[in-house]
Amino acid sequence: MSSEKENEVLSMFFDDAFVPHDYLDALFTSSLNLNAPQLKNKSVTFASPNSLKLLQGKCLSLLTHLDYYTNELTHQFEKKLQDLHNSSSIISYASENSGGITRLEYYVEYLASSINSLNRDMDDVNAKLNNVQQHPESQELIKNIQTLKLVKDRIQAVLNIFETVQAVVLTSAIEEEKLNGAHQLSSLAPTGASSEEAATNVSLDTFSSSLNILEETIMEQIQKEKGLGEVNNDLLEKIQVLVDLTPFFKSLTRFYPVYADFAQFLENEKKRYLAKFYK
Repeated sequence: MSSEKENEVLSMFFDDAFVPHDYLDALFTSSLNLNAPQLKNKSVTFASPNSLKLLQGKCLSLLTHLDYYTNELTHQFEKKLQDLHNSSSIISYASENSGGITRLEYYVEYLASSINSLNRDMDDVNAKLNNVQQHPESQELIKNIQTLKLVKDRIQAVLNIFETVQAVVLTSAIEEEKLNGAHQLSSLAPTGASSEEAATNVSLDTFSSSLNILEETIMEQIQKEKGLGEVNNDLLEKIQVLVDLTPFFKSLTRFYPVYADFAQFLENEKKRYLAKFYK
């Protein structure tokens, strides 16, 4: 018998509303093939010998189940009793005169020791927190650390902007070298000038040419993404980074109008791209 079926049969007997004689009456009635048992001289009249045999089979099955579950409950009871006995068994002796330490006592003592250790750790943490709160210099140190972290984040943001601008300018320098027939950025100057030094001599035409290349590259990427079923947030983020650089070029009067047109172009293309997904 499966465990699920056993639980289903046993659950009936654990029901608070279970009435033993009603259960037997229903069992007898179902075996008589009658809507209700017939009484004659205060005894049940069976419909046929077959009904009696059916009733006898059900009673034997019920007795078999009773024996099975009795044995199972007895086995479980003995197992639990053995577990209790094991928990009370002595596992060590502190001295010859002492009665020894049982397993249960050992577990309880170990648990109490762990709780005490945790309480000591909590007290230590609370003491350190109180010490920080009571000393103004500690609060000042925390404030200084927070301020320095804020400064670091802002410097990093500025550095990111300069690196992006440098990438645009170096792209212009590379394009200029391509127009001059060179193949390596290191050969921009005959004296072996670095890429940063070469980037300082970018002409307006080369800068415009570089932005045109960026436009073409971004447009190619947008055309590829239009066939997909979801928005490419990475692409939109890169476009927004380039658009946000517009204020940087305001002080560069020669380059600002060209970059402003480039940024406006990116804004328009971004809106057209998003319109494909949000109609």
